[in-house]
Amino acid sequence: MTRTRSDGTPDGGPDGGRTHPRGVRALVDPTAGVLRLDAAGREAAVPLPPGVDWSTWHALVLEVDGRSARAELSHARLGDPLAVATLDLRRTTHPRAGTAGAVALTAGVRVDDLSALPPAPPTPAPSPLPEPGHLVADLTFDAGTGPGWTPVRDPRVTVEDGDLVWPVEQADLVGPGGTAGLLLRDAPAGDWTAETVVRLDLGVDTVRNYQQAGLVVHAHDDLFARLSHVAIWNTRQTELGHERPFADRTSYGGTIVGPPGDRTWLRLVHRTDAAGEREVRALTRTDTTGWAVGGVWTFPPGTPLRVGLAAHGWNGTDPRAVARFEHLRLWQD
Repeated sequence: MTRTRSDGTPDGGPDGGRTHPRGVRALVDPTAGVLRLDAAGREAAVPLPPGVDWSTWHALVLEVDGRSARAELSHARLGDPLAVATLDLRRTTHPRAGTAGAVALTAGVRVDDLSALPPAPPTPAPSPLPEPGHLVADLTFDAGTGPGWTPVRDPRVTVEDGDLVWPVEQADLVGPGGTAGLLLRDAPAGDWTAETVVRLDLGVDTVRNYQQAGLVVHAHDDLFARLSHVAIWNTRQTELGHERPFADRTSYGGTIVGPPGDRTWLRLVHRTDAAGEREVRALTRTDTTGWAVGGVWTFPPGTPLRVGLAAHGWNGTDPRAVARFEHLRLWQD
């Protein structure tokens, strides 16, 4: 990997600019407008986008693993490639071990931050999606909430066309105590999965902080996790947030899962780890996406938990969203 700057001349690559029969070379050629990758006389050339300021620094990465070679040119290696070139090396003599460097074929090129590192180990296969166990509750709202629910702070909910309708409250759970209404019920014994589908029109491209609706796992108002479709500045996200007591106050953190949609599936998967901690993982999907698997927050061993629904975060002035929940389903493992 190296960082390059050029006045319009090609640069980059091992072997002093010569095409060694056992070498692999990546070249940025702004004059021809291509990123070149060559090995043993074989070449891949990928067009560079127009209008790039080559007097500024760019990152050029050459990766060789014995089976393939990959060259990537970007602004700063932040998922912003300007061009990517690849070559299959399985029919090519492997490059020599221990030789790597940079080269400028003409004057006017600067190179900085040159490093040569062994390749990262192969990425292991992803773990399978956590599957729910047997369904123990399929709670719909055709006849209201029904038995087993515990309302907290009098949530103002109604039922319409089989949906639980909940105008987003001017309240919150974050911080000492809590002001937001909740609808809670006992979580199944052992390990379990909870799921809801929510519709929440938060508009687009406007700041609607922090209107949200979704699932809650609740021990008390200063120890909970919530998975919500939420407006954060001008974005729309699904966030798994967690608050817990810390250093005589409360501490809140959040991790982003998948994109929300017109209908957003929110799923929380509870597992107990070897230390007895109660782990809660988030999954989300929409009508057009598969499940996105998010992060995990933990609760101390033996913490009694309830699971339920919430809709809050309206600031009292922006347009007020109305959440519509289609169901709450609970599975037990």
